[in-house]
Amino acid sequence: MLLESATIYRFRLPLRQPLSLKGHRLETRQGLILQLNARNGQLGFGECSPLPGFSYESLDDAFRQLKGAISVLLSQPDCLDSIIQSGAGCCTDRMLFSSVACAVEGAALNLAGRFYAVPTTPAVCPLLMGTPDEVLAQFARLPNDSEMKVKVGRARLDDDIAVVNTLCEQGSPLLRIRLDANRQWAFADAARFCRSVNAERIAFLEEPLADYQRLPELGDLTHFPLALDESLQMPDGDFSLFPGLVAVVIKPMLAGGLVKAHELIRKARSASLRVIVSASYESPLGIRQLACLAQNETPNELPGLDTISAFCTSSVERFEGLLLTAFSQQDPMLEEVWRYTAAH
Repeated sequence: MLLESATIYRFRLPLRQPLSLKGHRLETRQGLILQLNARNGQLGFGECSPLPGFSYESLDDAFRQLKGAISVLLSQPDCLDSIIQSGAGCCTDRMLFSSVACAVEGAALNLAGRFYAVPTTPAVCPLLMGTPDEVLAQFARLPNDSEMKVKVGRARLDDDIAVVNTLCEQGSPLLRIRLDANRQWAFADAARFCRSVNAERIAFLEEPLADYQRLPELGDLTHFPLALDESLQMPDGDFSLFPGLVAVVIKPMLAGGLVKAHELIRKARSASLRVIVSASYESPLGIRQLACLAQNETPNELPGLDTISAFCTSSVERFEGLLLTAFSQQDPMLEEVWRYTAAH
């Protein structure tokens, strides 16, 4: 399949309520949608959405690099197979930002038919976050899920311990809780947390330590089930086995793109680790592609895609309506910002 042209759109999706991410306050999630056009008329879409506070690149950085990458790719219009097999960087001869690789690879996979239709509301692991009272209120409204995810590390340590113990006591005996601390704790606090909650009811604890290099020491000391997330998002993101490591959480938008995600999934499964495909507050397009990745690669795990609930329902429905029209209608939510046609 040969490429002919490309279009980049900028989207703005309002959030239900402001989101605080490592010093960044978001009221609207912004990102880019890449549309690749093949000569046979087929279209492929991918998303480029750096997450403030977590991504190394800004949205403007990503936009500039994405335009440059597309200009190079369209000079070699038969490169789709190489992108799918080896990643977008192999065709551009440069190190690409994770979000840029995600967009190019997502559009290429979409063109190749690898991202098939998935349910509009795929099964996901519910995400509970907020104050202790808000977390308990969210829990009370949930059905009897086998697993749920809870953000910790933002309240007082004693409050986090109390909330998790309450969830363990009130949940069904089969309930297991995924915990995510986003590297918020000192070693002593993390160790106290691990000793103060029922480890048998915990699926895993993601990245508890600000000094993340001490994770093996924490696992060896506490025998608590641990998971990697941010460690996979570093420029040389990879992992080695250590005491207590039971899972990896992979966010392609932050961890090198979709091809790199596939490599990490394969390595983790060969090491008998659990693998969770997770989101970074992507648009409905990005969430659907991650749902496809999860169905293909980790069908027995609930993916971490509940971030879609952070958006206003009406905005999600409007965005999905625009997807169905292949972005043929200009909309304030989705603005065309760049177009490029290959010279043949």
